[in-house]
Amino acid sequence: MIRKEVQWMKKFMRRLYRNSEQGKFLYQHLRNIPSIDSEYIQFGCAQWFWERQVNSYALQVEPKRYMMKDRLSIDYWEALHIEKVKNNFLTQLKKLVQDLIDSG
Repeated sequence: MIRKEVQWMKKFMRRLYRNSEQGKFLYQHLRNIPSIDSEYIQFGCAQWFWERQVNSYALQVEPKRYMMKDRLSIDYWEALHIEKVKNNFLTQLKKLVQDLIDSG
């Protein structure tokens, strides 16, 4: 029997930024990562979290319509799409980190 639904757990990255040139560089570039697919990548910070941890943001990969949930059930084809988006996200993140390393 083939399952038609997939259980998906939110993938996210949290980062605290310093008020420095590198911190601003990182913020500006991470802020653009959702352009890969804005329906599946979100960047920002919840107000309650900001109040506890200033200059902290999260990038998460999941359907926008479920952005307030940690787990969800989606169909197989959407899971494949999310996996593709996640891989593009990680590729962009690796490139950004390498650019930061190269810039010293």
